[in-house]
Amino acid sequence: MESIRMKFKVDRSENNETVKFLIPDLENGSVNITDSNTQDIENLFNLIFQEVIKRKKLIEFELDDSNNDLFNEVANDIVIQINSEIKNAESDFKKIIELDNA
Repeated sequence: MESIRMKFKVDRSENNETVKFLIPDLENGSVNITDSNTQDIENLFNLIFQEVIKRKKLIEFELDDSNNDLFNEVANDIVIQINSEIKNAESDFKKIIELDNA
């Protein structure tokens, strides 16, 4: 499958009281990593799933963050993991898209 690239950004408030991971090209999907609620993560994965099916293309995220801090390292690890999960699910996405087109 073809892939499209999307930026994965880190948004830090003053004093890092709130830190969010943002994906502007994906309905401004975000995950507040300074909150223990997991609903943001579930919503983000649903957005990713829907976008892959809608566009019929895989998404490859790239980290867009120039800070050299712990949040950057965590974001980089998450980008690597999400990209790996999407790539590993490629055959499943193809099957779903085929069923959707039938």
